[in-house]
Amino acid sequence: MSRRAVRGGTVPLAEHCLTSRELLESARKLPEITPEAASAYASLSEAMAATVSARMLAHGDIQNLVGPNNLGMMLESHRDHARFIAALLADFDPGVLVRTVSWVLDTYRAHGFHPRYWALQVEAWMVVLGEHLSEGPRSQIMPLYRWLNEHIPHFIDMSDRRLTDN
Repeated sequence: MSRRAVRGGTVPLAEHCLTSRELLESARKLPEITPEAASAYASLSEAMAATVSARMLAHGDIQNLVGPNNLGMMLESHRDHARFIAALLADFDPGVLVRTVSWVLDTYRAHGFHPRYWALQVEAWMVVLGEHLSEGPRSQIMPLYRWLNEHIPHFIDMSDRRLTDN
């Protein structure tokens, strides 16, 4: 995947930016999650959010990634992410997934979060899932995170268009 230069670094550049409708169709193809896997995620969600936060705080460029005075917002975002994904896994709705990711990107970018933050955060979640979840739940949940990781460039491109249109 190509990369695009932005203030403070580069972000993945989608070869062809998917539309919200195309993202929705793609999300509909994600495999189902068993209630047991959803429960395993939910039971470890606070610990996983704390581990993701520790990893992100240790990143050498964290201040530039989240913007000035936004570390508290980032920490709360990780807890919100864990709660959102736990609820989504228990009752999956691809429309809620696509709309929420779009809203989160627009909202946090308006507060100064850099586009690079999102790919790094999803990658951190993927590592943390491997550290906290056993193979069964992890193998069911990881496709969602791989989907997020793969589609972040499309969400960023859509966010760019919405933020420049306003």
